[in-house]
Amino acid sequence: MLTALLNETYPSELARLVKASPYSVGLAVDRLERERLVATRRWGNERRVTLNPTTAYGRELRALLLRLAETMPEYEESIRSMRKRPRRRGKPMEPADIEDTARARKLATR
Repeated sequence: MLTALLNETYPSELARLVKASPYSVGLAVDRLERERLVATRRWGNERRVTLNPTTAYGRELRALLLRLAETMPEYEESIRSMRKRPRRRGKPMEPADIEDTARARKLATR
């Protein structure tokens, strides 16, 4: 479901969101790739993961996962609060950022 929400991601990012080890997420991605549910490609040192667009059921699977994600807004919130860029050194956190970070950590531990 997270792969459908993120469009393109990598195993360590998924591991951070679900609070699992990168190794176990990598094994899960390997299994999903063998079943042709996801596709991976190398981008430098990263392994990028997407839903497999070449399968006959790729569009339907993506639509189903996005509908399922609508019933679980905590996933969208945790993705929204995830930082994509580094914070400037010494920059104080705003109260809203502190609350979002705490909420994302709480959701990820469920």
